Amino acid sequence: MSTSICHTDTKKIIDISSINTFKIGRLSENNLSIQNVWISRRHAMIQRESTNTYYVIDLGSANGTFVNGVQITTPTKLRSGDTLSFGKTHFTFHTTENPPPPPGVLNQTSGDETVAFINKRKATIMVCDIHRYTELSELVGNEKVSNMLQTWNRLTSEIIHQFKGQIDKFIGDAVLAFWIQEKHEHLAGVLSAALLIQQMTARLGVKRDLPFPLSIGTAINTGDVMLGNMGSSGQRNYTMIGDAVNTAFRLESQTSKTKEVIIGKETYSLLKSPKRLFTPQTFDLKGKKDKIEAYSTTFRQLEYDLNKNNTIDLI
Repeated sequence: MSTSICHTDTKKIIDISSINTFKIGRLSENNLSIQNVWISRRHAMIQRESTNTYYVIDLGSANGTFVNGVQITTPTKLRSGDTLSFGKTHFTFHTTENPPPPPGVLNQTSGDETVAFINKRKATIMVCDIHRYTELSELVGNEKVSNMLQTWNRLTSEIIHQFKGQIDKFIGDAVLAFWIQEKHEHLAGVLSAALLIQQMTARLGVKRDLPFPLSIGTAINTGDVMLGNMGSSGQRNYTMIGDAVNTAFRLESQTSKTKEVIIGKETYSLLKSPKRLFTPQTFDLKGKKDKIEAYSTTFRQLEYDLNKNNTIDLI
């Protein structure tokens, strides 16, 4: 039995028979790295189930994944002869492990099938990063900074869980957290969590007698994400990916003393009176062809607004 994908232009055949999770994207870590502006860093993956059934799963790409010309939003079963399109790059899927479908049928998953590990959800993502962390390490040494960071991670976790958020991961001096968006009321908790993390960070810097005040930058963005196990060959790696996540990291990199908190356009739309708190901005973000519209504020203004109104006004 064999399974492969064939590039429709170059006719190059790529054997995927021995790979349970075949990843496609721009990054070199993918099984198939496609250097094309229409391809996201982690664009899609083809996953083989224990029954030797294959599914293609879009990983929240910016330009979509298509099966036989139809954009997919859920894990989709593949049949031999299906056309796969990642952005504007096209392949034909071939396998001897399952029969071809009736003409014109797109094989979405049925109610009694379980595609392991992947779940598409609407979420609000928060990225918090300690400013001047590298400089701090050079001034006081890695051991002191490492001990401080352990405390920061623990207290940050407590704050996020207090406001019913979930932590995806800690990455060096940053945290990636998310709130599943069932109702928009969660956003008040997201902003409150961001403020408390900033206040905790400032107190921690004073307590540890650091050479300059500690502060964080925070970006908050709302959009579709893929949640699940993105590992391969039996290695579990439960995580969250998608264009909304990438944008949150890019926005956080734009934070500064005058733009300590930056929120994305969809997050902004969930606020009832956002103009009193957030200033519109446009950003040139790496990996984005067009400028991104976002909105910024300071922690001082956010604290004033929360104290004055006891909550964030939501739609």
